Amino acid sequence: MRKFFACECSGCRGYRVQFEDMRYQTARAISHLEGFYFAPETMRFFGSKITHFFPLESRGAVFFTTNKAGFDDVDGRTRAWVVYCPYGKLIDDLKTEQRPSVTAKSLREFEALRSSGGFDYIVNQCICHGCRIDQANWRNVQDVEICIGCPTHCAGE
Repeated sequence: MRKFFACECSGCRGYRVQFEDMRYQTARAISHLEGFYFAPETMRFFGSKITHFFPLESRGAVFFTTNKAGFDDVDGRTRAWVVYCPYGKLIDDLKTEQRPSVTAKSLREFEALRSSGGFDYIVNQCICHGCRIDQANWRNVQDVEICIGCPTHCAGE
C-alpha cells in the first residue's frame, strides 16, 4: 500500500482535473482551475471572454480567449491562449511582449498547433508538484511516500 504525506495539494493527493469529461462545460472546467486568471472579477476588469476550450492529449487543457486590446472600447480585441496542466496550474507564463496577438485568420494556426501536439509540449514543461511526481514515475512505485518540495509544507515532514 502506498503511503502519502498528509499534504493538501493536489499533487500529493493525485487529484487531476478531468478536463476530458468537461469538453462542452467550460464553466465547470474553470471552477477547477487554481489562481485568479479566470475569476469573474479579473475577466470583467480585462474584458476577457473564453471563446474555445480544448482538453489535450497530455490531460491538460488550452483555453482560447479574447481580451480588450486596451482599456478603451475603440482599441478592439486581441486573441490569446492559456494552458493549464492536469492539476489545474497555469503554465502559460509568457511575458506580455512575447504573448501572441492573433487575428481571426491566424486562429487556424493555433488550431494546427493544438492538433500537432504543440500545447501538449507546453503542458509537459510544467513543474508543479503533481507534474514532478508524474514525471519521476513515483506514482508507480509501491510503498513510496510522495512529497517533493510541497509548497504547503507537508505534515509528514
